[in-house]
Amino acid sequence: MEIVAKVFIEEMTFYRAHHLEGNNPDHLLSLRRRCAEVLFGNLAREGYPVRISGEEKLHVLMGSIRLQLYEDALPALDWCLSHGLATCVVSDWDCSLPEILEELCPRPFSSVIVSAREGIEKPDPELFLKAAERLSLSPAQIVHIGDEVEKDLQGAKQAGLKPVLIDRGRAHGNIGSLRIENLRDLPTLIEQAFERYGQT
Repeated sequence: MEIVAKVFIEEMTFYRAHHLEGNNPDHLLSLRRRCAEVLFGNLAREGYPVRISGEEKLHVLMGSIRLQLYEDALPALDWCLSHGLATCVVSDWDCSLPEILEELCPRPFSSVIVSAREGIEKPDPELFLKAAERLSLSPAQIVHIGDEVEKDLQGAKQAGLKPVLIDRGRAHGNIGSLRIENLRDLPTLIEQAFERYGQT
């Protein structure tokens, strides 16, 4: 199991380094094929060579991916919608994310900003500013909740958004920015964010 985890982490690292290349369906398919080759190449280097076709490698890779929502996600989105708040996803992902979200989440987002489609990734402030533009809001009117200190907190702060860390693993208890451990605290979080950073 340690070897399996290792080779999948290496594949995911490769994907993250190259995900901007997945900016359209054809390029995404090419990227996924390369990710599959990375996965099986690493398996071979660990002493587990597999002689299967490239299509079979791709099938194994894609079949291993399971995405699901956190249980607190839909209630949080429902709360936002019931209070007339716009919701936006800002993500380092390939061009498939909007379709994935449609399958996973029955609640519509006001906008979805995908790094591969925009050609820029977090923590570049421009990616966050695109969210403000799409929502027709000033950056100071937006609370950005993310799970990475550098990519989410620092990027959102540089763009002028109100940054909040969602720290599900309780790894950043001493962080200076606003921090929550789950989205059940969203109503209180919204109030605190505007109190801390200033009401607009």
